[in-house]
Amino acid sequence: MVFGGTGFLGKALVQELASKHRVFVVSRKPSEHQAELPNIEMISLHDFISYPNKLPTCHIYINLAGASISKRWSVAYKRKILESRLEMVDFLTQYLVARSQHEGVLLQASAIGFYGTSLNDTFEESSSPKNVGFLHEVVSKWEEKSSQIEQLGLRVIRARLGVVFGNDGGVFPTLVHPYRYYLGGPLGTGDQWVSWIHIKDTLRMFSWAIDHPTIQGIINVTAPYPVHMNDLAREIATCLQRPSWVKIPPFLLHALLGERANLVLEGQRVIPDKAIKNGFSFLYPTVQSAVCDLLKRTF
Repeated sequence: MVFGGTGFLGKALVQELASKHRVFVVSRKPSEHQAELPNIEMISLHDFISYPNKLPTCHIYINLAGASISKRWSVAYKRKILESRLEMVDFLTQYLVARSQHEGVLLQASAIGFYGTSLNDTFEESSSPKNVGFLHEVVSKWEEKSSQIEQLGLRVIRARLGVVFGNDGGVFPTLVHPYRYYLGGPLGTGDQWVSWIHIKDTLRMFSWAIDHPTIQGIINVTAPYPVHMNDLAREIATCLQRPSWVKIPPFLLHALLGERANLVLEGQRVIPDKAIKNGFSFLYPTVQSAVCDLLKRTF
């Protein structure tokens, strides 16, 4: 059962899972998404909350739900970003309690924003945060809220997602677009870290973590080799055979995006230590392999 299964990452995930599992997607507006997910069984959030004992039994829950962070962060919208995430965990907890379910696994989305930002530090799952801000607050409360499901007896995996690269959404198409017109280049100073991961490896790590009973708690969902923004821009340019020469200055990004500009202007070097030590194998460990794979599908 997937929550948040109609977004960029969610749609790719449910289609991948459908090849092996019977998949249910809980949505506020299921009729709007049924056509784009024709082989997936949709459940309205109303029915999920109101009739828990009439729904099929599931043993795997994946929660990606929450208001998008890709809109301008007004005070009211920041509150929505946080509350939408906490609310869905509460709904799932109530559902499990109503069904007296005390076994299974929850993969709970989280984010590397927990670690704060740094040019010099490297963050593993056990690392303490630095230079924290709004996203750290959101992630901390989100992860803490999921402990109530852990207390019911389910195994909980908290997947701290890095920047997921894919062609159908997220930040990657936005980064690539200017290169089509020979106007590509790094954002900001270019010195900030980008802890990225190819969408295929994201989906594979989700399945791997769910299938391995010893994997629980925090797991960094990033590639093993994060890069500086300058290096990412250079790889995009190389793969497209375009120049990388137009730097977008920080003040312009702040003017366009407000506080949200910090998502691209400040970064953190995050390593998937738990995945590496437990034998996960990446299809796209380097940014060159990931970027060229994605771009060959669109150019």
